[in-house]
Amino acid sequence: MFKRLAGLMVVCWVAMGMILRHPVSSGWLRLGWVLCGSSALLLLLALVWRKRVWRWSLVGSGALVLWVGLLLPQRAIEPTKLRKGYLERLVHYRGTPYFWGGEGRQGIDCSGLPRRALRDALAEEVFRRGNGTALRALLEMWWFDSSAKALSEGYRGWTRSTGVHGTVSTLTDEKLEPGDLAVTEGGVHVMVYLGEGQWIQAEPDRAKVVVSDGKSDPTAWFDLPVGVHRWSLLDGGG
Repeated sequence: MFKRLAGLMVVCWVAMGMILRHPVSSGWLRLGWVLCGSSALLLLLALVWRKRVWRWSLVGSGALVLWVGLLLPQRAIEPTKLRKGYLERLVHYRGTPYFWGGEGRQGIDCSGLPRRALRDALAEEVFRRGNGTALRALLEMWWFDSSAKALSEGYRGWTRSTGVHGTVSTLTDEKLEPGDLAVTEGGVHVMVYLGEGQWIQAEPDRAKVVVSDGKSDPTAWFDLPVGVHRWSLLDGGG
């Protein structure tokens, strides 16, 4: 029996790896990742203790999810603190390989970078303050994937247009706030402003996440027409 459990656990881990390394644009794929991870953990516990501990683990996990999801209180999210955490998490992914559809340290794409960084910042808010508002925002963003084009269209009210247009190489700091998203016309690519003329992006040409100066870096992305958008959560909105 335990050999079968071990085999099933290996299958779960392989499935998790496949999901991590391929585009996860579907909420169902994300749910599959969670179920595979949870199953692997429960199977590991069963193998270690060789008892029916998996039943209690399942009940305990369900109770924990219910408590976290439903009982954490609503709290206002402070945009300044969230922005600080968001910018820190963005830079954390510097050097991460470019991978279309990815949103983690193994590989990440242009829209995955700002989405993952903001979710990381929201997760920190959840753990530090027990903020149910941040948790529900995190889960919503995790479930509903969004491309660069969707972000430029205010998908689910997550972003709004600032009304600023131009090219990254010609935009002035006075019109930007750290964390702003510059989305190219047509929604092909998105870059994030870090402040003081610096931009971060998961750049396909260099096949990694890079930080560069918007005025002096020779990348062609900085010369394409863009519209600037801002996360609603960083603008004091829901």
